[in-house]
Amino acid sequence: MIKFGVIGTNWITEMFIEAAYQTSEYQLTTVYSRTEERAQTFIDQLKVSHDTITTATTMSDLLASDIDLVYIASPNALHYEQAKAVITAGKHVIVEKPVASNPTEFSDLQTALAQHPDVLLFEAARHVHQPNFKKLKKR
Repeated sequence: MIKFGVIGTNWITEMFIEAAYQTSEYQLTTVYSRTEERAQTFIDQLKVSHDTITTATTMSDLLASDIDLVYIASPNALHYEQAKAVITAGKHVIVEKPVASNPTEFSDLQTALAQHPDVLLFEAARHVHQPNFKKLKKR
């Protein structure tokens, strides 16, 4: 079972959670938001069991929770900082695009990953499902 937390309480986060729950291998345990109310409202509207989902309003609370992985769907300007914190905490991370705003930030994430060789970083790029990609693949 992969226990995961999410950063971001928007439609893309909801879609990620619904996709993760298509298999019994994933369990949402923590929702991070700047406010308790927003996190709880998001949890209440999810179409999954709410019994084991907690809220976090600080990164330290999120990273101290019972999670193996964090899905980041916050505003783009926060991706790098949050991804680095997750990596440094020894947790796997999936980040909505873009992972970083510039090559320096990306290089810094690579350095953090080298210091935590068991941690995986994924960028949630969905281009492989776009019609243009499928057309190119047929050629």
